[in-house]
Amino acid sequence: MPCESNHQPPGRHAALARMAVRLEEAYGVPQDIEWAVTPAGRILILQCRPLEQVEGGAGGPGAEAPRPVDAPLLLTGG
Repeated sequence: MPCESNHQPPGRHAALARMAVRLEEAYGVPQDIEWAVTPAGRILILQCRPLEQVEGGAGGPGAEAPRPVDAPLLLTGG
């Protein structure tokens, strides 16, 4: 489904950030979070899993990027 707007209602980003912090606190490590917003504006957490980190470090600024995969592109456009 195409995104109707890139503009989010006030407070949406803050609500997502609070959810991310609560999930990180609950699981003890940063989480890769998949979420959605209902037509009524309710935020749903679909799934989360530990955030993968670059080998040999915690990632972040200055971390080595993973090597690109040498394979044909299978899908574009989400």
